[in-house]
Amino acid sequence: GSVNISCKYPQSHSADVKFVCRRSGSDLCAEETSVKENRRWSAEGQIQLYDDREQQLLTGTISHVTQQHSAEYWTQELHHTSPHQRY
Repeated sequence: GSVNISCKYPQSHSADVKFVCRRSGSDLCAEETSVKENRRWSAEGQIQLYDDREQQLLTGTISHVTQQHSAEYWTQELHHTSPHQRY
């Protein structure tokens, strides 16, 4: 199966690059996936991301979920004044 996760963010961060990180032990971002464009699916990583800037909604999809995907995931954005804002 697959898992979908959605995250709202403030309109002031609509143009920012969005990230999803997977925590592994003490490494807070062992796996990172990012999306830089509006309304386009990311093409990297195990997590596919889609950023709808008009709705201020970041959506992530993990396909073919297995026990290996069990972890803590979190989102952040890269902004020129605050490089690591977490949601």
